[in-house]
Amino acid sequence: MALSLACAAPFAHAQDANGASSAMVDYQIDAGPLGASLNRIAAAAGRTLSVDPSLLQGKRAGAVNGRLSIEQAAAQALQGSGLQLATTASGALTVQRAPANGVERIGTLRVQGDQGNRTQLGDDRVSPADRPYASPQSGAHLSLQQIERSRGTQAGDIFKSVAGVINGDNRNSGALDLNIRGMQGFNRVPVVIDGSQQQVTVYRGYAGVAGRSYIDPDMIGGIDIQKGPSSGAEGVGAIGGVVSMRTLNAEDIISSDKDWGIRLKGGFSDNSTSPPPAFTTGGLRNGGRFLTACGGGRTCTVQQLPTEFADDTGMDRPSTGTPAGGSGSLAVAKRWDQFEVVGVYARRKTGNYFAGENGPGAPEPHYAVSRTTDSRGRWVEYTNVTFDGLNRFRAGEEVLNTSVDNQSWLLKVTWKPSPDQALEVGRMKYQSRYGELMPSAILRGEGALQSALSDVDADTWTARYRWQPANELIDFKANAWRTALDNTIRNVYSFPALPPEFTYIETTYRQSERWGIDATNTSRFITGWGDFALQYGFTHGKEDVHPISAKQSFSSNNAKREESSAFASAEWVPVDWFKFDAALRHTRYKSYDREITRVPSQSRPITYTDVHLQGRDSGNTPIAAITFTPFEGVQVYARYAEALRMPGLFETSSGPVPSMFAMDLRPEHAKNREYGINLMRDGLFAEGDQARLKLAYFDNHVKDYLTRTTVQLEGWVSAPVIENIDNADFKGYEISAEYRTPRFFGELSGSYYTYTNFCHSDRAYPTRSPACYAGGVTDSYASNHVPPRASGALTLGTHQFDQRLTAGTRVSYTGNRPTLPRASNIIPVVDWGSYVLVDVFANYRLNDHVALDLGVDNLTDRYYMDAMTLGLMPSPGRTVRLGFTVNF
Repeated sequence: MALSLACAAPFAHAQDANGASSAMVDYQIDAGPLGASLNRIAAAAGRTLSVDPSLLQGKRAGAVNGRLSIEQAAAQALQGSGLQLATTASGALTVQRAPANGVERIGTLRVQGDQGNRTQLGDDRVSPADRPYASPQSGAHLSLQQIERSRGTQAGDIFKSVAGVINGDNRNSGALDLNIRGMQGFNRVPVVIDGSQQQVTVYRGYAGVAGRSYIDPDMIGGIDIQKGPSSGAEGVGAIGGVVSMRTLNAEDIISSDKDWGIRLKGGFSDNSTSPPPAFTTGGLRNGGRFLTACGGGRTCTVQQLPTEFADDTGMDRPSTGTPAGGSGSLAVAKRWDQFEVVGVYARRKTGNYFAGENGPGAPEPHYAVSRTTDSRGRWVEYTNVTFDGLNRFRAGEEVLNTSVDNQSWLLKVTWKPSPDQALEVGRMKYQSRYGELMPSAILRGEGALQSALSDVDADTWTARYRWQPANELIDFKANAWRTALDNTIRNVYSFPALPPEFTYIETTYRQSERWGIDATNTSRFITGWGDFALQYGFTHGKEDVHPISAKQSFSSNNAKREESSAFASAEWVPVDWFKFDAALRHTRYKSYDREITRVPSQSRPITYTDVHLQGRDSGNTPIAAITFTPFEGVQVYARYAEALRMPGLFETSSGPVPSMFAMDLRPEHAKNREYGINLMRDGLFAEGDQARLKLAYFDNHVKDYLTRTTVQLEGWVSAPVIENIDNADFKGYEISAEYRTPRFFGELSGSYYTYTNFCHSDRAYPTRSPACYAGGVTDSYASNHVPPRASGALTLGTHQFDQRLTAGTRVSYTGNRPTLPRASNIIPVVDWGSYVLVDVFANYRLNDHVALDLGVDNLTDRYYMDAMTLGLMPSPGRTVRLGFTVNF
């Protein structure tokens, strides 16, 4: 049995897990390509090692000599490669990247044969690709190769194949605003980049709000997603889940036979054009009511029906394959005995894209004729012109305000004073000029308008330390970080029926700073009562939001906030077929609004009190899970998890949304249940194959859900405020599956919601019946956070020509937003309609140094709108991407 090669995730033959892991073999292997050396090691031992072939590209191994176990021989071959030997949760041997901070694991590797469970808490030796299929919690891992394959045209496109995860408002601003199982915004789903957070909440007018985090895809080395409450340092306030990203490391750039490396990437895409000047119009204009005929003695002035409701502006779509946008990046790395340096620069520029031209959804005029006749037989006839379709943009039209022009750079320095310690310090800069659309603007006046471009500047500083000695009681991590984000948003407004002064650009200035520290230690024990792992630590963070100096704006908050958390979690594996997980977190926060708010009394005569809004609260939340392994490679689990999200600054301070009553806000309290089955089998149908499957049912209940709503007060008719409503509920099913062989691979993901519900508090319209709505309460931001009832994606691919060619296709389905009863709403709820998309991809390695990439997004040129969009704007039509990667 030899080395098993596959794409993106490791492979191993099932019987190997039962074999002896310490058999000694005489090795005499000369230096050579790493893949060939590992193949000879595995063959001599009669074992199978699994490895993603892309990890071996350009890497060489030194000579391997002596009487060694397979673990010792593989460790010799892997020395200096940035890779390490590990075990999957099923006990099979695999090769994976070394930990991100470069710390080496000292001590022997324990291979546990056919043991069904093992402690995994904080264990880097468990393959990241396997961890979601061996955990009593839903999640996902996106490798560097998967990110490259699913890049698309926006940062949020890389999540298209992840069940239950959607990027909200994906075509506006180039930011990430992730929705996990209906939870979105207000830091319910933290996006963590190298341990830091930058998310800010941006007011989107009548459409609600958007939470935004920024990163260029060329900076990302890998992504791990946890769904639901998390017990670790990154899980503070994460009632929806955590998306944790790591940036590029030296191991991503340097091959095994060198101490330096260079990675150069470049490419272009079609289907876009440079944005036009501000106030350029787009889409169909308003229809109207036209007097088109009269008779019976009635005289009238007939109005001519328009033959066109827009000019040809924006209809000059370039032909397929015409370069219109591009991206490029340069990554360099150097390694010394105790130091590593990584530097990355990336540039990306794409203009306004064009909508697709096929399928239903594009607007068409509809004419309705009505006639009125008076008592004398005189009649007049009117023709009403309205438009159907998803929005006002025509098929194949330029979609305004969708351009992105950004540059990023990253610098990281790692110091390793000893093999078991590493200190990494880094700084990342992201600057972007992008199109920004206030969603409600399309519904007013004469249709869509091109805005002046907006700007964002995000700075991130990080310091990360790890100490991982041979002592199983110590696996210590400490992080410190700071992020600063300056955002200038420019929106245009035009009201043709009003004087010229009502055509203007509104500029909003906002500055956000966040700081954080955390420390975590993991201790592992092997006792007569089973294996134990304990993880414990604390976090502390500060946030300060204020208008940019000398540029005051009514829609900017001006407040500060602190939040701390202490946590502890444990895993206990008393026998091979049973595992118990438990965790407890304590969280507390306080906030202070620098602005003064006038708070009215709730009775007559009305009096006012000037106050600085303040918030303060604390609480404890548990997590518990049990996992049974009735058969080898099969797990059945049940999990109960709670989490608190303390009110954020957008909710507890004055700003663009009325919050004068937001003085006694309570934290959101998630109480989630999940039941699932994991399947992780190697050699299930053939030698060298790998099967992974996760089926899960979730029942998520959030008590005291925070949102904007309209409440009825004594002495007042009603008022829109930020308010705790009684609860928000989401229930449904998810599936994630992978099957891989050395020549073929397939991935399947899907989600289906069986139940959604939002219930008013007693304070909001106490006489209203019913008090609960499946699509969001009155005037609530939640209305646009309800995901499609059904969605899924199927990816099929192949490896050919000695693994040099990888090609495949992805077919994705997104269903309608559920047709649900909603309370009356001033917030327009976007219905995008169901759609099916087909994407294709290919990667060909010319040699060990040069690779070409080809991708076609929306192959059928479908006219559609992304799920969870806030603005009435179509998504990109067929887009061809061609790129290259050169490694030295």
